Amino acid sequence: MSLTRWIIFALLGLPVAELLVFGLVAAWLGFLSAVLLALTTSFLGFLVLRHAGTSGIGQFRVAMADGSVAGQVQRGGRMHLVASGILLFIPGFITDLVGVLILLPPVRRSLAATFGRALRRHAPGAGGASDRPSVIDLEPDEWHQVDGGGSAKRPRKPRIR
Repeated sequence: MSLTRWIIFALLGLPVAELLVFGLVAAWLGFLSAVLLALTTSFLGFLVLRHAGTSGIGQFRVAMADGSVAGQVQRGGRMHLVASGILLFIPGFITDLVGVLILLPPVRRSLAATFGRALRRHAPGAGGASDRPSVIDLEPDEWHQVDGGGSAKRPRKPRIR
């Protein structure tokens, strides 16, 4: 099964799982206590996001837009606070559990190491197409235009910057 299908399955299955877990917690603690606990964790998520501050939220937003979340997580900063706050703010006990786990230092270190391995695997120098530079800067005497059918003399080797 492809990664996209797993993600779609997880996103569709999460609300069902959250409702099931809420039902179990409500049966164990009582409905009113379960609702109160859910509201409390959402409020804690708000407090964590507030503690992360606007700079942390801005850093998270830029990282999501650039696709550099893995690098941000490995470098540290407030990314873990923002992710944890969002997960705590979302109603549901499964997301709350994941949000609390992200706040724990051993889990953060493990996530940073995992993201670091993923970055090294896909970084330039790891082989494959990413090994080639994206821009080759040539001096005017290092290139020439070739007409459609003719051959031209070979230019000097380009300098890669």
